[in-house]
Amino acid sequence: MNQGTYYDQMNGWEKGGSELFSPTQPSDVKGIFNSKSVKVTGPYGPTRNFQVEKSVDYVLSAYVKVVSGTLRLYAEYRDRSGADAWPLPLANLGAPYANDNMSVTTAQAPQWKYVELKVNAKQKATSAIPWVRAWIGKNTGDPALEAYVQDIRFYPADAHIATTYYHDTLQAPIMSVDDNGKPSRRVLYDGFGRKVSTRKLTFDANGLYTGTVKTDSTQYHLMRENDIYLLTPNGGEALSHGYAYPIQWAAQPWVTSVDVLYYNGSSWTTLAGGITTSHPSWANYSWTPAAAASGCKIKIQKTGASVMDESDGVFSIN
Repeated sequence: MNQGTYYDQMNGWEKGGSELFSPTQPSDVKGIFNSKSVKVTGPYGPTRNFQVEKSVDYVLSAYVKVVSGTLRLYAEYRDRSGADAWPLPLANLGAPYANDNMSVTTAQAPQWKYVELKVNAKQKATSAIPWVRAWIGKNTGDPALEAYVQDIRFYPADAHIATTYYHDTLQAPIMSVDDNGKPSRRVLYDGFGRKVSTRKLTFDANGLYTGTVKTDSTQYHLMRENDIYLLTPNGGEALSHGYAYPIQWAAQPWVTSVDVLYYNGSSWTTLAGGITTSHPSWANYSWTPAAAASGCKIKIQKTGASVMDESDGVFSIN
């Protein structure tokens, strides 16, 4: 296999019939811990080979959501038949001589649900050099499948492990999952990387994910909902007409579109409207003043709303 067939070649996770999925539309499936998940549609979804001990039982667990078809968790017992290597390719393993497996249908997991498969290695790992090929996907002859997977684990049954998820941009911890597969509260951050609230993940009596409930919030004396902060020009600058200048601002995550306005000392005009922002929303707009002026200001205003911030003082254009 080459690099393209792995999610994580160093740790041996193969893609199989799956792909990393990032939602782009409101109707797309969103992960329970963060937005991304593994979308499984083909035989042998995310797969990894594990060398196991005959005296230890194991667990293969994951959070899954099945949109259509039947998702299968498999632990195939195989003997190593080729040379030792890492990652160990399938060609270096013999045919499966036993397995543990379970099926998850749409009726069982229409929403995110924690599932686990007991891997009975004490009983079934009988080969000289026992390996388990663990995978989550579908069998070759199964009907079409669309399922999503997060937080896949394979570990000794008596082990205690935890997973921590981090914000893609801020690299700050979002939440953890404990050794029983139970998630902690999810931390939400504002556009400046500051914690603003935590939310508890809720599940129904069948273990299906039902959403989140706010458990606490933090208010900052410098913040209000829908805040926008103009950074530059904020007063005192001397710009030169005919030269580009970056107008810079920051905004809260719920401010997704802004207008940039310019005051030339006597009237306001719109430089740009409907600029979309990403978060953390440290954004800028490149502006080239066309003429000299004094008593100038810049205003950043949420599109279609009165929320705004403008230069604290005036600046000039030479």
